[in-house]
Amino acid sequence: MLLHADAVAGFRYVAPASERPSFTAVGDERSLVRTLGRLAPAGMKVRLDRRVDGSAPVERSYPDWRSLLWGLGLAGDLHGNELHVRPAGLDPARVELVSADRGRRSWRVRAGETLAEVLARWGESAGVEIVVLTDRRWRIEQSHEFRNRTFDEACAALLVGLSHMPHPPAAERVGDVLSVMHRLPKKEEGE
Repeated sequence: MLLHADAVAGFRYVAPASERPSFTAVGDERSLVRTLGRLAPAGMKVRLDRRVDGSAPVERSYPDWRSLLWGLGLAGDLHGNELHVRPAGLDPARVELVSADRGRRSWRVRAGETLAEVLARWGESAGVEIVVLTDRRWRIEQSHEFRNRTFDEACAALLVGLSHMPHPPAAERVGDVLSVMHRLPKKEEGE
């Protein structure tokens, strides 16, 4: 049985060996969050209840954000400069908000943590489930902070920082699930 030792990494950028992106957010431009961002009044921050899939594709055109929500079985409540989106049948008092696509904050990595531990902590904070689909364990060598980033941006930056590793990590986000796997070295990809 072959066992893999922990890999240790700092944060220095090395171009990936493959042209394949290391992080993919599915449904980007036609997603509910992006569509709401275009239809909501300028300066309005969109926040979603944890039960609303912000990456769900919007298949039709809508004239305004109210029609969009109605057409998708959602409801929206205005709170100052924020639009809170929830399933239509959910009592507004039971809403559990998660910052949507525009939610920016700082994301920390501590020296000694594994990539899986970092992403589990970040995912819990962002309302994203993390599924690790690899036996690789990448250990972080240095503490670091990704400032003023969304969850997706911080994950992508973290993976770029580890792109020089053998079998570097890759991730794909579909809705509220982020799947983590590893890439094969370039010569093995074509075999």
